[in-house]
Amino acid sequence: MAQLSINITILSLFLLLHLCEGLDDQPGYKSLVSSWRKNTLLADVQLDAGENVPNVPMRYRRDVQSNDSQPADTVTIEDDHDYYISTFYSEGRDYYQNLGSGSSYSVVDVHEALSESHLTAGEVRLPFQFPFYGHNITKIYIATGGFISLSTFFHQYLSATQYIAPLMGNFDPSQNTTSRIKYGYNDTAFTVEWDDLHVQHLTSVGRFTFQTTLVSDGRILFAYKEIPEDVNKIGGGNGHKVTVGLSDGYYIDEPLYPGSNLIRRTIYHYHNIQLNKTFVINDAAFVLEPLQTCNLYTNCSGCLSVREEIRFDCGWCGKIKRCSSGLDRHRQDWIEAECSEKAQGECYDPEHVIDKTVIIILIVVVMVIALCLIGCLVYSYKNPSSRSGQQLVQIQQRVRHLVRRNPRDNYEESIVGNMQESKPTPPPAYSPPQDSPSIPTPPMSGAPSIITTTGAPGATTLAGNGDVGGQEEPAVDTGVDPHAQTAEC
Repeated sequence: MAQLSINITILSLFLLLHLCEGLDDQPGYKSLVSSWRKNTLLADVQLDAGENVPNVPMRYRRDVQSNDSQPADTVTIEDDHDYYISTFYSEGRDYYQNLGSGSSYSVVDVHEALSESHLTAGEVRLPFQFPFYGHNITKIYIATGGFISLSTFFHQYLSATQYIAPLMGNFDPSQNTTSRIKYGYNDTAFTVEWDDLHVQHLTSVGRFTFQTTLVSDGRILFAYKEIPEDVNKIGGGNGHKVTVGLSDGYYIDEPLYPGSNLIRRTIYHYHNIQLNKTFVINDAAFVLEPLQTCNLYTNCSGCLSVREEIRFDCGWCGKIKRCSSGLDRHRQDWIEAECSEKAQGECYDPEHVIDKTVIIILIVVVMVIALCLIGCLVYSYKNPSSRSGQQLVQIQQRVRHLVRRNPRDNYEESIVGNMQESKPTPPPAYSPPQDSPSIPTPPMSGAPSIITTTGAPGATTLAGNGDVGGQEEPAVDTGVDPHAQTAEC
């Protein structure tokens, strides 16, 4: 509870202080829905970035003199505003979009709540991403005061910056029952029309009807149908300024005090286009075409290659991967990432630097290991008696043996070896039993001697023309006819 009380007290003090900081000269807009941002306090709106943001070179801004001459019939005037080129058409009826019956738009709607309000803004989603100062916008706030706010969050000082104003003024739709704020759109265009609006403090001046159209390619159209009075004369009333043009800014968030959960948000204005209000007449139109900006590029090479082609000194910050001149809606990211002037002029990416360092270290390690191996081989070669030298000699011998050996020899040896292993063992020679009788063979005429053997060991008989033999053994009657040519196997 004590901490909550301290926060409320500090918040109250800052609310009182911020009334003394010059914001009381800005009209306070209210939202149609509750849009209080938790823990966020809008503390200030700074309209001159050069005086309020330190170390921001202003070489990105240029002063362009507008043509103040009174427009005549079919006058076309072109002005260069760095971020946009504006073209004025005194006869610009063709740029006015029909939001009535027979409209070419797929959706046309009347914002009833805004049509009955004053100093009020309502959020509307766009059907496409609209590039504004190089930033893609998906939602807008339509304000009763004749302008569109492109702020990323709602706050009561919408008319200070980040707006598209065909004719910003103290308009009050609630003064007239026929006043209407309506919008229509298709896939490529979004039009807002302020119809039959009175200036609150000058109702006798008449009713104003005008439009603005946002085209998906970034073009912005201002078209005027009924302008009953010189718009230079409708100023005043609730401190509301009268403006025709564009503006953009950025936010800087910081803790309300050290350790606080409350955020102090300051809006800094970095660019403004003020068109000549004298040219705001019946049937006139302005067309604003966007020029190239740094934040359109998403890589380093593209970012730095356009430095000579566009008027901004683009730089690439690798830490946040963003191309910028240093002044856009991401200014705080640029500051916190310490995107220095040196980093802006070269393709510097810390992650790529780390990758290159790792690769270099790996290469060095591999080279050191290779040198060590070469040194060991040289030592072993020159000292063959050492242990490593003996191992080297053995390796060399094995390599030479494998290299010099004929592969055919290996094949033949393997075949011979297989044959020897698979060769069958021959059966033993047949020898008749010792006790079996011999089989006599009858002599043949004119034949040589025939040797017959008997069962007795060592007995041999040679029969033929000459008797040569050993001692004749007595005949033994076996009961078998000796002339019978039979044999028992």
